[in-house]
Amino acid sequence: MAKEIFFFLYRDVLIGLSSLRYRFLFCLMMFTAMAILSVYQLQTSAELLGMDRNMLTYTDLLFSLFQGVDYEIVEKKFLPFPFSWFLLQMMIPFLLGAYARDDLFLHTSFLFVRAKRRLSIWLAKVLFSLLAVILVFLSFLAVSWLIAAVFFSPDIGFREYGDAKIKPAIGGGWTAVRLTWVTIALPFLLNLCGAAVYTMFSFLIRPVYLFLIFASIYILSVYTANPFLPGSYGMILRHGMFDPARGFSTAACVMYFSVTLLAAGVIGYRLFKRADILYFGKD
Repeated sequence: MAKEIFFFLYRDVLIGLSSLRYRFLFCLMMFTAMAILSVYQLQTSAELLGMDRNMLTYTDLLFSLFQGVDYEIVEKKFLPFPFSWFLLQMMIPFLLGAYARDDLFLHTSFLFVRAKRRLSIWLAKVLFSLLAVILVFLSFLAVSWLIAAVFFSPDIGFREYGDAKIKPAIGGGWTAVRLTWVTIALPFLLNLCGAAVYTMFSFLIRPVYLFLIFASIYILSVYTANPFLPGSYGMILRHGMFDPARGFSTAACVMYFSVTLLAAGVIGYRLFKRADILYFGKD
């Protein structure tokens, strides 16, 4: 079975990367524009504090991009919506689009003749979506590192700006390095889980509807502290290091995404196994 999964995964990598290349480039350009805008905002903020524009680091840039919004917005609805965070989360559903569904339905005869089990096809599609997320995030991290290197410092740590703006807000025992890794890990886990769930259900629900469902869930996550909605687990400002009273722990985040993946996997595969692929392929 492993060889069969690898065969279909290798096929998805070859076809999928080619199919998604323009969406990937668009996401990369969008992220670059957002990162440069964040640089401008950070440097302006530093100047307003009477600091040198170069007293910033890679940690400051990552935090600015992925911070999300704290729980204060739940009580005060008029606070600014975190559009940058929202757009970053929606890039993965946009990137994956209808690839898994279209490929399955356009090449049904090829895939099912060569597959001894439907599970091999299903797993290959899900694994490809995870590889796509890893590729996108590595690209985002590389681009943001290069931008930080050009405009100020590519170092992981705090300089004058981070010491004044971020360090006082985090709990004791949290170093800049630890903060940086958690800042990266939270949205990465959120999108990894989201990509898998999106792919699992894209065979049964049209991707445009799934996209709107994901957007609605993320928007609801911003305006509520409900622990069952996934968005909060992708916001560093809602982590326990910033909000000890209401914030979640890293362990709780990992547990949430693990349980979500397991439940979605069981439900998604059972529905996929029972589905009439030819029927779902019709538009």
